Amino acid sequence: MVILVFLLVTTACAETSSPATTTPTATRQLTPYWSPTPSNTLASKSIQINSPTPPPTPTPTPVTYQVTKGDTMLGIALRFGVSLEDLLAANPEVDPRFLSVGATLVIPLKVEETAVLITPTPPAVGLESPTCYETADTGAWCFLLVENTQSYALENISAWLNLYSSEGENIRGEMGITPLNLLPAEKSMPVAVFFAPPVPEDFSANGDRFTALAVSKKDERYLNVSVTVDQVEIGPTGLEGRIRGVIELPKKSPPANLLWLVAVAYDDDGKVAGLRKWEAAGNEDGDDAKYVLNSGESLPFEFVVYSLGPEIKRVEVLVEA
Repeated sequence: MVILVFLLVTTACAETSSPATTTPTATRQLTPYWSPTPSNTLASKSIQINSPTPPPTPTPTPVTYQVTKGDTMLGIALRFGVSLEDLLAANPEVDPRFLSVGATLVIPLKVEETAVLITPTPPAVGLESPTCYETADTGAWCFLLVENTQSYALENISAWLNLYSSEGENIRGEMGITPLNLLPAEKSMPVAVFFAPPVPEDFSANGDRFTALAVSKKDERYLNVSVTVDQVEIGPTGLEGRIRGVIELPKKSPPANLLWLVAVAYDDDGKVAGLRKWEAAGNEDGDDAKYVLNSGESLPFEFVVYSLGPEIKRVEVLVEA
């Protein structure tokens, strides 16, 4: 009898302790990704997939950009961290040598796994410490003087400038560019940045992340134009300088549709005191094309550059066509 009860109990336990089987389900968690928008610095968020399956290949995310005065295809490519070839391929109808102000370009940005802005290694140049001047509205202009010590011209020059408080805290940073695309060999030109108000009364600045590209001597995008300064007249206060001179285009040169002049004022210590940009543009649309300067012609100019602080001791003029 005892044996029979034992067999019944063990049989019941075996039947009730059988585990229930379930089918596992695979789960995938995605980190949200927001498409980047045009800005001075690009930051892309990574996509993480918790799965043994490799993540999908990044695909281009189109972003549009409207061309402004002074833009070049190479400069726009550098600004957004894309290759010039990809930018040209995304805009096959655009002539890179004749960008129209207001034209819309497609920027073929790519989703990267890290927030890295790809920039070429810049050529060696001379860099001065930034010089800053506070404005009446509590903002500040800062200039980082770049000296081209190479035997060839440079283009698309930019630098990141940071402001620091008296305690060494990083207040903010802005990317600055030179007023001209082209910096000839053995010439100097400042990268300029305006820091919107408010800026602390006691601050310091430094330059970082400098970029520039070498220009081949066979490059035909820039015309061989010359500038002659006939007179620089410093005002009685020393805070303004009037410049007069002539721009000349050599014979057999293609006509110039756009001319830029930049006057850089320096104080007695060789620091940038101010700058002024002068522009003359033509019209090359249709049969009524009018160029600002034709082959063998000259164009007089006159304008004033103002100091942001110290007295002006000398003025240098650069030209681009």
